[in-house]
Amino acid sequence: MLRRIIKLLCIALAFWAEIGFSLTIGIDWLKSLSPKVVLRDEQGELRAYKVIKWTRTKKVKTKAGWGEEFLAELEKRKDVKLKAVSLSSQPALIVWLELKDGFKNYLPQSSEQVCVGLEINLPQNLPKKLSFKISAFAPPVNEIVPTNGPVVFYNRNFQTLIISPLDHFLYSLIREEKSRLQIGLEAELDALPKGFSHPVIFYSGRGIRQSFEEWGRLLRRWYGTTPPDLYADIGLKYLGYWTDNGSFYYYKTEKGMNYEET
Repeated sequence: MLRRIIKLLCIALAFWAEIGFSLTIGIDWLKSLSPKVVLRDEQGELRAYKVIKWTRTKKVKTKAGWGEEFLAELEKRKDVKLKAVSLSSQPALIVWLELKDGFKNYLPQSSEQVCVGLEINLPQNLPKKLSFKISAFAPPVNEIVPTNGPVVFYNRNFQTLIISPLDHFLYSLIREEKSRLQIGLEAELDALPKGFSHPVIFYSGRGIRQSFEEWGRLLRRWYGTTPPDLYADIGLKYLGYWTDNGSFYYYKTEKGMNYEET
């Protein structure tokens, strides 16, 4: 009996060693990715500004719970504030980019470029990627394409990292540029007001589905919302099909029949 228990314990330990654990997300992890702040100048060029150092300030309470706050000092930019909070009770890091004097985009560009944001190295220990196209039904792809988010990085052990905006969802942008990840706002924007602040969340989990569920719960807690009832909407409550432009029955009736008869 003892041998059997030992054998089961060995199998369980091997299993956990194989699937791994979630990443430790914190300010040291962010430092390892060489973060920079990027902004477009008057000529439309995207300029990068290094983070010189991070300073721990105090414990703060966010909408997602308590955490340790850190402030960044940027080279050459005193008008931009970068703040990070490492949550105490959840494997998450929230980063705010604040523009004290606002931002003027002198040469608006493509919605697939950023005008202002955070730039980091791609996490090398999470080589697999998942993102969602900005198109009908947001189809998933196994690469990083320009997207409003979220994006997912993971490895064969299913250690998972989700990166997404925490506000301004419709004009947020995440894109890959030369092995760096840019997380910010679309370059089509003309301007941003004084004191504008854009939050981004980094969430660590194990398993893509489970991580998405936990990330979703954190966002609902942040905004004080609850999931709607599965049968609250008539389109979900009943089985049916659509006949709008592009669907199968649109302009495709059976020979000699109308829509209803088809």
